[in-house]
Amino acid sequence: MLQPLKNVIILGGSYVGLATAKELAAALPASHRILLVEPHSHFHHLFAFPRFSVVPKHEHKAFIPYTTAFVGSPNSSRHQVIQARAQSLHRDSIVLDRDWQGSAEIPFDYLVVTTGTRLPAPGTMQHDDKPSSIKYLKTYQESVIKASSIVIVGGGAVGVQMATDLKEFYPDKDISLVHSRDHLMPLYHNKLDEIVKSRFGELGVKLITGTRAIVHSASPVRNDAQIALKLTDGRELMTDLVIPATGQTPNSGFVQTLEPSDNAPLLNPSNGFIKVRPTLQFKDSGYPNLFTAGDIADTGAHKAARPGAAQAQVVARNIVAMIEGRDPVDEYSISPPAIHLSLGLTKNMVFRNPNVAAGETEPTVIMRDDGKEDMNIDSVWERRVMTTRRIFVIGATGAQGLPVCRGLTKEGGYSLRVLTRDSTSARAQQLSKLGDVEFVEGTFANEADLRKGFAGCWGAFVNIDGFNCGEKAETYWTIRSYELAVELGIKFFVFGNLDYGYKKSGYDPKFRCGHYDGKGRMAEWMLQQRKGNSMGVAIFTTGPYIEMTISSKTIMTPQVENGIVTWRVPLGGGAVPHVALDDCEYYVRWLFDHPHRSDGMDLEVAIDHIHYADLAIAFQKATGNPAQYIDTPVDVYFDHFPISQQPTGYNADLTDPATMSIKTNFSGFWNMWSHSAGNKGVIKRDYALLDEIHPNRIRTAEEFFRREEEKRQASGLDGLFKSIQSKDLPSILKLGEDNRKGRL
Repeated sequence: MLQPLKNVIILGGSYVGLATAKELAAALPASHRILLVEPHSHFHHLFAFPRFSVVPKHEHKAFIPYTTAFVGSPNSSRHQVIQARAQSLHRDSIVLDRDWQGSAEIPFDYLVVTTGTRLPAPGTMQHDDKPSSIKYLKTYQESVIKASSIVIVGGGAVGVQMATDLKEFYPDKDISLVHSRDHLMPLYHNKLDEIVKSRFGELGVKLITGTRAIVHSASPVRNDAQIALKLTDGRELMTDLVIPATGQTPNSGFVQTLEPSDNAPLLNPSNGFIKVRPTLQFKDSGYPNLFTAGDIADTGAHKAARPGAAQAQVVARNIVAMIEGRDPVDEYSISPPAIHLSLGLTKNMVFRNPNVAAGETEPTVIMRDDGKEDMNIDSVWERRVMTTRRIFVIGATGAQGLPVCRGLTKEGGYSLRVLTRDSTSARAQQLSKLGDVEFVEGTFANEADLRKGFAGCWGAFVNIDGFNCGEKAETYWTIRSYELAVELGIKFFVFGNLDYGYKKSGYDPKFRCGHYDGKGRMAEWMLQQRKGNSMGVAIFTTGPYIEMTISSKTIMTPQVENGIVTWRVPLGGGAVPHVALDDCEYYVRWLFDHPHRSDGMDLEVAIDHIHYADLAIAFQKATGNPAQYIDTPVDVYFDHFPISQQPTGYNADLTDPATMSIKTNFSGFWNMWSHSAGNKGVIKRDYALLDEIHPNRIRTAEEFFRREEEKRQASGLDGLFKSIQSKDLPSILKLGEDNRKGRL
């Protein structure tokens, strides 16, 4: 029975919350899932709010859907985004302001608080939904349009950006900024104050410093008559519109419901931020599973997205360490404050305080004049709504290719370009229904077709059909496929492989199986070649599909004899490491999703080493119908194959000494399995590794047969026994469907 997923809850889905989710999603084991709790229906691109409250026609772009928050992460469907607001926090659970899956209280193993702070509008929105927020910004723009004079209160980043945007977009308006201190943005080196004041002078922004404005509203203040804005030094400013842009309020109220384990408060009494250790765990040692990052954390770092992203990495590494039973030892180190600040519609600067610890005395200042009216919002959408990586697939319409393509497309993150001889075929049409699939009509045995396929793709999955071309041609075209992939800039290459049984046996000739060895030696060659170029390579080694045991036109197709499903194969006391095609869907996606781990890996997969006596017992348990295995001498076995003397690759030349006949080839095939019982012989698998990578994989023949029965029942098809009895089995292999015909 599958164990329920353990929750890692992230409270807050802004910049730091999403960064934390991304880091964790890439590293969490399959036993855990992320629940990202965020009150807004869309991601709020806060940096654009000051601009979009002034400049019309772009406001809708500041709200980006969360639908692809986990796209590209392993098994992304396990993670969830919950639109809700935290009301109270307990030791191992959080209570929301609404029910989720039947309850407002959600348990967790780990919790990360990234709720950030609130700014006066338009620095943050007063609404959770996109339409209301868009309406608010449009209303704000209308207030700006109607005002001849505007006073901004607050000389932080929001105030500076709004002042410069307003004066550049509306040069005839009277724009003033009131700041309580002499220096603007005093967290930064004095040079920043000088640059901003100089820019104000260029534009004509009036600056009033060293005094406070008395503002009683956090919204734009406007009446039909002018407003008399009082200053603490006794002055009074007459204006049409007042825009408050001061102060951050931490979103930490819910934390106060959690009792400290000692006498020290969880929040810093002087500012309301959460007290933390360098590991970014709550400072209270009674809550080691509670973490915080970003603006809400009292780290001493400046409040910005960039240091928050660095903190997200520390949090993720420490949570993963604790899950794995290790101590959380990663610590966050504070770096000098830095900011990317717009100074009008196009002018902007990157400013970083000097790193005193490194001996620096002057700030880093990079002035730019490359801004756009919409603040390059399209690039933000590209980052947040993940751009897909295109994969070129050779072998897409084969038995393995179909599930591989399903796995790459069904959770997003990848689009496909597939090579096929006929884009109108039934199998190609199955692929066309998967979504973003482009067809290249051609053949793997044509360099121009290969170039067309590889060009412009990020990755490639290559599984050349050796049953079509034979071992000799497969060797050549596999080499050319690899070489062209490197030449054309493919970043990651996954090769569909089979065991190099001849080598694994110590080059014993009785294990020589051409369609296995042809791939196996190429896999070894690729792993050697990767050392000399920048293209990543992973090998995906499979074996006989267990679907072949219930399919027509295979070398293990069963018959019903005297009412008993019967497999007559030359296996002796051996065992076959059968592979489930549904699992291939997951494994190949995993290889592409984890290139840093899978580069250089030969992932050898299987359900289990299955003896056919056990296969028969599993069939009987799953279907309720009798089954048996009858060991059959090789010569007798091949008496039932009228094509046993034909070439294994039906387009290969049987007179060529490099071509093996079906009988010779599959004699070696069955010898491999008859000498692999108990995972101790010629062909072995690391099942512990497979459990780690794919915890929900199929592990037994019985589980497979039960799933197949359920699929058939759900589709209104006959059960397995009746289909075998009536010889109405589908052909899982493409060569069976094609009747071993077709061009290269």
